[in-house]
Amino acid sequence: MFSDPWSAKDFAECVDSGVPFLVAEQQGIVAGYVVAHYAADEGEILNLGVAAAHRRQGIGRALVERVLQTLVQRGVGTVYLEVRASNAAARQLYESLGFGEVARRARYYRRNNLRVIYCCRPWSRPAQRLEVCCEPESQ
Repeated sequence: MFSDPWSAKDFAECVDSGVPFLVAEQQGIVAGYVVAHYAADEGEILNLGVAAAHRRQGIGRALVERVLQTLVQRGVGTVYLEVRASNAAARQLYESLGFGEVARRARYYRRNNLRVIYCCRPWSRPAQRLEVCCEPESQ
């Protein structure tokens, strides 16, 4: 699903640690997954993947919505995530769910130099711009 995928060990550590880890399946086949973690009132979506054959069916949206519900139930008020700047489909999805850009980092991924965007979602003020909650980093 990714050009720089997680290892089996990475996934096993997430399962062992008890972080929110949701899997979507269709007819017994893994269609997608989302992994998040949280500390105090902040959370982060660490990884979201939807198999190519299952994209554009709402699976990614459903996974993000469900993990956000899970995080809120655990007392999280702000959620961050990172996405490649070139991943227009993912950015559009996140923006449609209320996320917004707050910073960029160059040369983050090991296998390329694409930039990463940090996003957050303030639960108490969903109609306001995200900069109210998160100060952008200097670029």
